[in-house]
Amino acid sequence: MEFVAVDDKIQQLRERTRSVAEAEVQTNVVTRDRNASWDQTLFTRLAEMGIVGALLPTAHNGLGATVLEAVAMLEGFGEGSGDAGLSLALGTHGVLCAVPIAKLGSFAQREHYLPRMASGEWLGGLALSEVDGCATETGPGITAVQQREGWLLGGRKPHVVNAPHAHHFVVTAVTATGERSAFLIDRNTPGLAVMPNAEPTAMRTCPSADLVLEDCQVPADAVLGRPGAATDELVPLLAALDRTCLLAPWLGIIREITRQTVALVTDQPFHQESLSSNGDGSPILPGQRSRGTHVPNPRSTLPTGPVAASEVTRPTLFGAPLVRSQAIRAAIVDMRTKVELGSDLLYRAAGQLDRPEPAPRQDAAAAKLFITRAAQDIARTAAGIAGLTPHHLAERAQRDSLLLAATGGGQEILRSVVAGALLGLG
Repeated sequence: MEFVAVDDKIQQLRERTRSVAEAEVQTNVVTRDRNASWDQTLFTRLAEMGIVGALLPTAHNGLGATVLEAVAMLEGFGEGSGDAGLSLALGTHGVLCAVPIAKLGSFAQREHYLPRMASGEWLGGLALSEVDGCATETGPGITAVQQREGWLLGGRKPHVVNAPHAHHFVVTAVTATGERSAFLIDRNTPGLAVMPNAEPTAMRTCPSADLVLEDCQVPADAVLGRPGAATDELVPLLAALDRTCLLAPWLGIIREITRQTVALVTDQPFHQESLSSNGDGSPILPGQRSRGTHVPNPRSTLPTGPVAASEVTRPTLFGAPLVRSQAIRAAIVDMRTKVELGSDLLYRAAGQLDRPEPAPRQDAAAAKLFITRAAQDIARTAAGIAGLTPHHLAERAQRDSLLLAATGGGQEILRSVVAGALLGLG
């Protein structure tokens, strides 16, 4: 089994993004989660720092990062922010929506959309209309009929990420011949409507709504990629990106949950994190202003200020410190082991996507299958040790990991991909 070496550059990139996310995102994640709210100012600020457009070409205001570098950044973002919902919104916009435009779009489409997506001026949404590795269809789907002047689209797609605030959408539709085509459709297109859905119970910081198309006419140049080729071009690309880049924040989240649990059990005080730049005045990420400030770590289970750690009532098990429990020791070992195994799987899959030859699908599928299960197990274990507190990181992760398991075609799709490779089924 071949693993990708994670060098110091990748580690530093992850750590810098973690510091940014902790300073910019983590401080208000509980409020946004409680209110199920979207913060456009925060999104724009993250775009200015380069996090949103990491995979986009520098010619279109992106960072031009490799998939391996983007995974490191997104892992750091999840670890520092503890915000799975915002991670999903950013990933849908900057990865699942923007990267297909960069790779499959025409020159005019790239020039029109990508610079504004990288800057955060425009938010993108994604609406897939069929079951095939990236999405699970729960409605009647979307159809497209070719006409002399373009295409006529109709149908409904529920729970479209970013829909309430999106400027445009990447939409796949089934044509009269049974083929699937991808389209770029602006929000203000006649016949397109965004309908609110029920308040979410998971990923509450990620906006979503239903997308309704009724006699929605788009020009021929709205097609993304070759007509009828979405199955061969778009869907495999989205599957690979979903199983690496959109999975990466979850690796960071379970890493942070494990760290917090170890600190709780061993009575380690939570230290204040430096949120300054790299130490030489350079920004943490391109476009970020150096703040050079120190703030208390808001994730701490200990109070900051004059209250000493010795004055805090620590949780015990049958009157003894938690660290003396063999069961808790074993649980923490399992948590840490799952984090490290998940890291190896994810970074190997990400490194393969940067190579010129086609990447094996089963490695990315195995990474998502493993980390998804690990996220559920780690969140449940941590909540059991620390106590289930509303909107606490472990409690949010318990809720959000259920939705993670349902995305990307679900667990059965992932298992079928891995089984197909192992058994030579194609």
